[in-house]
Amino acid sequence: RHASLLRRPKRPYTFTQMITLSDGSTFMHRTTSPQPIYKTTRDTKNSIMWNPSSQKLLNVEEDEAGRLKRFRKRFGRGFDIEGADEAEEVNGAAVTETSQHDESLLDLIAGYGQETEK
Repeated sequence: RHASLLRRPKRPYTFTQMITLSDGSTFMHRTTSPQPIYKTTRDTKNSIMWNPSSQKLLNVEEDEAGRLKRFRKRFGRGFDIEGADEAEEVNGAAVTETSQHDESLLDLIAGYGQETEK
């Protein structure tokens, strides 16, 4: 005889899971994940998108995997807002020359189409 076909259930089994938020509060949740306890690192309590008026979250950088540290080690802090302010203080004259050069390039590009029409 052939083996009989066992049909899969239409609804998957759900487990009870305890979710722990970043501030320590917990709640129970039914999910298909078999993990009994789940601890969040980013949630509604510590996200600037959910708390736009929170002053303590404005300059929070979470670098759990060390990715920001490796990026700064490789490329420096020139991409950071704070690093840009420090660069302006140190290289004040160089920054103004660069901005003047950028403005002249924008003028050149903006005037290009007008010169060809004449």
